[in-house]
Amino acid sequence: MLRWVALFVMLLCPLYAASANTGSQLYAGLVLRANDGKVMYQRFADEPRHPASLTKMMTLYMLFDALHNGRVHMHTKLPVSAYAARQPPSNMALRSGNSITVREAIYALIIKSANDVAVVVAEALGGNESRFVNLMNKRAVQLGMRNTRFMNSHGWHHPAQVTTARDMAKLALSLRKNHRQYFALFSKQSFTFRGRVIHTHNRVMQRYKWADGLKTGYIKASGFNLVTTTHRPEGDLVAVVMGGSSARARDDHMIALLDQTYDRLSPTRTTMAQNTLNSSSRGEVEYAEIDERTSGDAEIIQPQRRDAFLPLQQRVAEVTESTLADNKVSSTIDKSNGTVKNRNKVAKKSAPQANKIIASIGKTKHKMVVQRQSVQVRHTGMVK
Repeated sequence: MLRWVALFVMLLCPLYAASANTGSQLYAGLVLRANDGKVMYQRFADEPRHPASLTKMMTLYMLFDALHNGRVHMHTKLPVSAYAARQPPSNMALRSGNSITVREAIYALIIKSANDVAVVVAEALGGNESRFVNLMNKRAVQLGMRNTRFMNSHGWHHPAQVTTARDMAKLALSLRKNHRQYFALFSKQSFTFRGRVIHTHNRVMQRYKWADGLKTGYIKASGFNLVTTTHRPEGDLVAVVMGGSSARARDDHMIALLDQTYDRLSPTRTTMAQNTLNSSSRGEVEYAEIDERTSGDAEIIQPQRRDAFLPLQQRVAEVTESTLADNKVSSTIDKSNGTVKNRNKVAKKSAPQANKIIASIGKTKHKMVVQRQSVQVRHTGMVK
């Protein structure tokens, strides 16, 4: 009995981690329906927050503008200045005097969140970063981002650099609408740069199968930020989470908001828990701690706890495959984890025992789904 209680608690932990974000002074959250801008969830959506590397969404918007207007092309080489090469992590370790193509710059900003590349783009399009930032702010006003003020091109902390969750959602919607031909690049999860394979920081892209973009961000003053866009038959969403206590808690909260919103939109009323199980189909995802001395998602790789649903799925699969599909397998089933022991022995009792275990797991899983829904509604402030 204690083992099942432990499993129950383990599966609920992500929910409490997700809801913990909402109590932070840095927290802000917003979910919009992309086609008409209808607000599906909001909390502190108009309160000032530091954007961190979400700033690079505007840097990319300006670069897409330049591509659209023919000022640059994908193979245009952008020079690297000494100032750009000195930018702190996260970066591509570019050297002064070198160059990087526009295509490489786009991938580096989306996937690596590279600060040095942001300055390279700023200098190429604006002459220097200061003039480029002025252009960013003018474009922000044109896009209706009335509560945003940029002070640099990459998101490194500046006290006066502020935005809101609503403004970041407006920027995401504008990227989808005005630069649709480039928007698919936000779904790219890795690229090769001069022999190195660079992987994304955006774990929601790996965990949530409906996600098709956008951008992560982190500095100590902002907490863990994330803008996510989704594409699904029930409708496309744009969601913003700012001020997460950790990358994992931020991502869990984002997925919970998306699941609950789709549960409201779905004509079949698919449960949130089932959506989350489906969204884990891309496999296990490792998380990394963020070094608070750096900016722009610079990471020290330290694997943490993996997806909580996988052990339960694996247990059902192992028992089913090893016992029910083959009556000649072991006579002993370890009830602590649902796996089969002593495969070399033959016993007729194995299949009935496996059936009982699977039935027990099913009942427990059903209870967890019901409890998961209850906890989620209570902690997110959303009403079905």
